[in-house]
Amino acid sequence: MEKLGSDVATLFTHSHVVSLVSAAACLLGQLGQQGVTFDLQPMEWMAAATHALSAPAEVRLTPPGSCGFYDGLLILLLQLLTEQGKASLIRDMSSSEMWTVLWHRFSMVLRLPEEASAQEGELSLSSPPSPEPDWTLISPQGMAALLSLAMATFTQEPQLCLSCLSQHGSILMSILKHLLCPSFLNQLCQAPHGSEFLPVVVLSVCQLLCFPFALDMDADLLIGVLADLRDSEVAAHLLQVCCYHLPLMQVELPISLLTRLALMDPTSLNQFVNTVSASPRTIVSFLSVALLSDQPLLTSDLLSLLAHTARVLSPSHLSFIQELLAGSDESYRPLRSLLGHPENSVRAHTYRLLGHLLQHSMALRGALQSQSGLLSLLLLGLGDKDPVVRCSASFAVGNAAYQAGPLGPALAAAVPSMTQLLGDPQAGIRCNVASALGNLGPEGLGEELLQCEVPQRLLEMACGDPQPNVKEAALIALRSLQQEPGIHQVLVSLGASEKLALLSLGNQSLPHSSPRPASAKHCRKLIHLLRPAHSM
Repeated sequence: MEKLGSDVATLFTHSHVVSLVSAAACLLGQLGQQGVTFDLQPMEWMAAATHALSAPAEVRLTPPGSCGFYDGLLILLLQLLTEQGKASLIRDMSSSEMWTVLWHRFSMVLRLPEEASAQEGELSLSSPPSPEPDWTLISPQGMAALLSLAMATFTQEPQLCLSCLSQHGSILMSILKHLLCPSFLNQLCQAPHGSEFLPVVVLSVCQLLCFPFALDMDADLLIGVLADLRDSEVAAHLLQVCCYHLPLMQVELPISLLTRLALMDPTSLNQFVNTVSASPRTIVSFLSVALLSDQPLLTSDLLSLLAHTARVLSPSHLSFIQELLAGSDESYRPLRSLLGHPENSVRAHTYRLLGHLLQHSMALRGALQSQSGLLSLLLLGLGDKDPVVRCSASFAVGNAAYQAGPLGPALAAAVPSMTQLLGDPQAGIRCNVASALGNLGPEGLGEELLQCEVPQRLLEMACGDPQPNVKEAALIALRSLQQEPGIHQVLVSLGASEKLALLSLGNQSLPHSSPRPASAKHCRKLIHLLRPAHSM
């Protein structure tokens, strides 16, 4: 077998007949998988591969097992790179003529249009199908091998990946975008063994597209990459491939990439929402299952995506999020499950999502009032052991308290725990809780606030908290609460005006070149409101 390997290796590196070179590469790949060793020097196999990829394909005999003409060569290159993969070899290969020719050949086999980067942005589920790849030249297995070759190369030389993806008119970027298009994925499913290799192809593409976001990339180049992905509707395609082609256990990476795109690019976020709107039943069903999966990273990414959607877009786009949390029977079982999730990150993202939704959703406010135990779950987050969860929960409770209406009396039970959180070591929590307590004053909870000495605590924060944003939140809360006669009287009896005057005097003593803190105007206004002429 060793002599056979040596003879075939010689044929591979010395033959000028492309079909023989391809056949020899296929045989070498098979021998290598059986443990047969053969001596191939890098310069020799790169030259042989360049010749085989440059010359017109001569398919005189179809390879067995539905393999493509170039499959054996690609598998062999992957083996050689893995076995001989020193950093210097990878650099030599990635800067060689072979590397450039390889991607141009793959583009031709895929039958990409010459203006792929301009046309792919128009592709969607309803677009005319693109020309089918030439499966006699490369099979789904061969595609998987080529993408694995790219991953092995870029893992060792990540800056090369950034360079390849950020170049204007990059052929690699055009290929990767095309491999996510619905029309291509449908063609791949119908190819021999295509369904078997589709997840490998999709996940490899996603891994390659993650490189610009995982590395320290020049800001202008990153903007260009985002624009390229946006113009080709990659966000929409990622959601579609998760819904229609991938099993649930394999959607974590595509959803992570989708979330990153949506958080960084408003158009990609709109593409996500528009895709949901185009097929609401199918996609909401998928999102419902994914949210309650046993994959915490997947759940957290989806919650982050939904929270950003609720924060940025108008309420008219948010009905599907309400549906996801309520469940098909409107019992809010999904929301209950997420609020009680064992993973801190899931609970934190859920409370953050609730906080944004409560700014718009009257249905959710009504559910907190009517659904047994749901409000208790919301308030339970205020005492969570994890500070990030407490911060998100305090944000959600604060927004629930704003113009709470009928929900106001039910929030009275939260006043003691919120008051306690005014001393939390996390500035974000103190800030959120101060705002929440300020929102409760106009809801008829003055007595509860006085019993917990909320005015005193907020005044202490306004005058002494080391964080400027916390001071500002406390002052804004006091401006709201002083409208209640009892609280107004307590603030006057505490000498609030004098204490705030000292705080204001300290602000005035700052150097002229220093910007005045944002709390200064609230401080002056509160002093004005506490004067006898404004007493109630």
